[in-house]
Amino acid sequence: MFGISPSVSEILPHSRGRLRIALSPFAQETTTRIRKKDENKENKGNDDKDNTANDNEGGDANQEPKVTVCHKGKNTLSISQASLQDHLGHGDTQGACTDATADKPDNDKDNSANQPDNDKDNSGKPANDKTGGNVTAVWLDIKKVKACGDDSGCQMVGGSQRLNLLELDGKALATLADVALLPATFHQLRLVLGNDNTVVADGDTFSLKTPSAQQSGLKIIGDWIVKAGFTTEIQLAFDVAKSIHFNKGQGYMLKPTIKATVVLTALTPSAGDVLNGLANNYAATGSIQINNDELFTETESVTLTFAPAATPERMRLSVDGQTWGEFEPYRSTRDFLFTDGGLGEKAVYVQYQTGGVTSGSEYDQIILAPMYGAEYAASNLPTSMAQGITYAVEMSVKNTGTLTWNSQHSEYPVQLLYRWKDSSGNVVEKYGNYGLFANEVAYSQDDNVTFLVRAPLLETLPANTSALTLEIDLEEWGTTLFSEMGVAALTQEIAMTDTPLPERPTIDITKMPFGVGGQSSHSVLNDPFRFLTKRGGE
Repeated sequence: MFGISPSVSEILPHSRGRLRIALSPFAQETTTRIRKKDENKENKGNDDKDNTANDNEGGDANQEPKVTVCHKGKNTLSISQASLQDHLGHGDTQGACTDATADKPDNDKDNSANQPDNDKDNSGKPANDKTGGNVTAVWLDIKKVKACGDDSGCQMVGGSQRLNLLELDGKALATLADVALLPATFHQLRLVLGNDNTVVADGDTFSLKTPSAQQSGLKIIGDWIVKAGFTTEIQLAFDVAKSIHFNKGQGYMLKPTIKATVVLTALTPSAGDVLNGLANNYAATGSIQINNDELFTETESVTLTFAPAATPERMRLSVDGQTWGEFEPYRSTRDFLFTDGGLGEKAVYVQYQTGGVTSGSEYDQIILAPMYGAEYAASNLPTSMAQGITYAVEMSVKNTGTLTWNSQHSEYPVQLLYRWKDSSGNVVEKYGNYGLFANEVAYSQDDNVTFLVRAPLLETLPANTSALTLEIDLEEWGTTLFSEMGVAALTQEIAMTDTPLPERPTIDITKMPFGVGGQSSHSVLNDPFRFLTKRGGE
């Protein structure tokens, strides 16, 4: 049972950007030195004298991150992040000019990557020579990542994770946040830390003190713009050798030196862009139209319309432009049936004939697809789960239907949900957390979602239950399950255990970033003016 697909003109233009925050393995161009008042009491040096006037609870509030550009191919300038796009638009390039020295802003004197460390340690070790130990791991317990702006206040953009800074050296970025946001300007990032921050030195584990970071967070000051249709990626590189200090009276302390680099890239095309592109690609090439040049059909039976410049005597048809049917008397409309049995791109070619002279071929294309269609893939779906534990499943979902999936910002989004079934196929627990899409998903597009699945408690299941079947499904908000419309759900048999499995990744859903799911009564994070309705009028 199929419905009517939306027209291209009904798809709203893409109006959001993405903010991605990552820990980078390499130092880049902008340095922000973060100091804490209570840290400086014991470990003051020449560096601290330079920064005392600007110190606050979280960092240097007056420092503006700079980027280097080559102006007119000969002058290297250090400019503000807000000016970068204007310079690039006038032909300047990012980075220093060849054989030229960038003009250094005054505040770079305090924060230069080449400045000697307070503790006279330039060996590259994560702590100064007072430690007497070989540091092999620096673990940060990150609880929240916040982005703050003058108008929008602070909003949580990243959730809980624990990272070893030394594992990032020369390796891929560690993503702290990746969210879709309305266009905005942010002046501050905050990394709120938990209590489980440690240093491993000479095989022993020591507590890493992070004054004030558990309350207000480590603060990185700058100007970062999230633009509609673009991803703003802020790469934060910890200079570990200068960030970890040791004092015999206080032990290991965190005095972060962070270098922030911004990368601006275009987003994956929006649903509207995809459909507009398909409509252009599948437009009629001449006198033949399938279903009045619609983009989609949900049935194999279509109507052909012909409008040649002059009325011919006869015409013939083909589905590939190679194998032709017999010539038949010309008529301006004709029913046609696709008989190959497959879905996807379809085409009909026509040739006209008058007085024994056959014309060249013209054609039109259309996409045969059901209204509801999806392909699922899960990269880390476990085969066993411990009762009561929530697991983060990385999902990739492709839209193979004509229905464009509404995002979490709409009133009626399409969502992922799950249910548990016993060996007889009976549902023993259903729905739980929802997985919502950050952006609209059109035909042929796919999206990635971190989907939270909670294993049921054994006491709520029939006696002697050792395994259940997990089914992951899609639903139009509170109305239609895709599995009820002929779309097979993703299924996995899961062994149930009565003790937690510490080796499995688990997540506290109250600390998860925007777009990864949550109970239906939760409001959407990062969009305070938009609230989700409950399922079924609950």
